Amino acid sequence: MKNRVDILLATYNGEKYLPELIDSIINQTHDNWFLIVRDDGSKDNTIDVINKYCKKYPEKISLVIDNDKNIGVIRNFSRLINYSNSDYIMFSDQDDIWLPNKIELSLNRIIDEEDKKDKSLALLLHTDLKVVDEKLDIISDSFWKFKNLDPIRGSKLSTALCHNVVTGCTVMFNKALKENMKEIPEKTIMHDWWLNILAISVGKVIYIDTPTILYRQHSDNTLGAGLNHSLLKNLLKLVKGNTRKEYITKIQKHNLASQLQAKFLVDMYSDKIDKDKLLILKEYSNLSENSFLQRKIKINKYSFYKMGLIRNISMFFIG
Repeated sequence: MKNRVDILLATYNGEKYLPELIDSIINQTHDNWFLIVRDDGSKDNTIDVINKYCKKYPEKISLVIDNDKNIGVIRNFSRLINYSNSDYIMFSDQDDIWLPNKIELSLNRIIDEEDKKDKSLALLLHTDLKVVDEKLDIISDSFWKFKNLDPIRGSKLSTALCHNVVTGCTVMFNKALKENMKEIPEKTIMHDWWLNILAISVGKVIYIDTPTILYRQHSDNTLGAGLNHSLLKNLLKLVKGNTRKEYITKIQKHNLASQLQAKFLVDMYSDKIDKDKLLILKEYSNLSENSFLQRKIKINKYSFYKMGLIRNISMFFIG
């Protein structure tokens, strides 16, 4: 039998695009999958849409029922993980479209990596994406190029701690990573960033440089591709008086939050992480507690570099 893949779908007010997503999963070339859905208290017809598919495909789709609402996307995915018993797990957002061979490509790649080592190696795989608008018109054929992201650099712990390149709706991870996983901390920045640094710390992150998804951008995206990413616009934010303070405060909060994620890893997994990686985690987790000069020395020593000029300015001069 083909390897089964559990797909975890977190929904909230997603009725508009949900049928297109689920249909794209149903039409996958790898058909041994099971879709587990948990809704976070939708006020639209999301539940009706899900129940319609559950009724039509009872052997393929199930809806988690509990009494909690509005727990947020991070806790939603964290809870969904507990419902999976498969050897391979994928995440899904509610508004994208999966390309037909998404599961097949990801599964083949992760099994190839396991065959090189063994199934005890904790693995996280992620892929590139095609960025599209609400009507599915192409904005960019590569999210990585669009956002100036390098998956090779992003798989190194020193880079991943300060800059995430993993998009949750593209990931597949194996049972070995799940077994190393405790509950995702509520104060982590995002579930995909947390999984990325956890996988690098206790195992390995791999990637496919082929898009496997149409990544839809619209007004209701939780994060999205961030279309306003030009160098000039971000430079202006740093120098214009009316935006500079707000922009710097935002960057400071983000940098501190990424350092807090590192501290969570140290506190929760120090017994599972080798000493070299543990040192990097500890140095990054307390980076803001150092003086300006000490911070710059440590950034250089451990290569705590983001990708892009403005992003690295934020590391050096804002902290």
